[in-house]
Amino acid sequence: MDNGVKLCLHTTATNASEVLPPPRSYKEIGGRPDEEEWRAACVVEFKGKIANNTFDLVKRPKDMLICKTRRVFTNKLNNGGTLERRKARWVLCGYSQRGPGVHFDKVFTATAKATSIRIFFSLVALFDL
Repeated sequence: MDNGVKLCLHTTATNASEVLPPPRSYKEIGGRPDEEEWRAACVVEFKGKIANNTFDLVKRPKDMLICKTRRVFTNKLNNGGTLERRKARWVLCGYSQRGPGVHFDKVFTATAKATSIRIFFSLVALFDL
């Protein structure tokens, strides 16, 4: 799946003021001076999805709606404010899902780790909130 695409995620921009804002859609990538970097970031994201077995390619059932997806682009800056890399995420639009038993079987909820809760209450006590 290489297709001769060079993966160059690092840029020549020296600080955040020289960095263009990230594109809002995949179509906006075309014609930008940083186009190759964004396309490389998309390839890295897609290869990661394949490596992690995130999805299976199947034939589309005629009686099922397909959930929509979109790309989310972000400029990742390091502590000095210079551009570290481009990040492209391929995400599912949750509003297009139907419900348990239709588009998914399991539901997961975010949970806080015990360490995070202890730190939170320590800060509350420290700052007398």
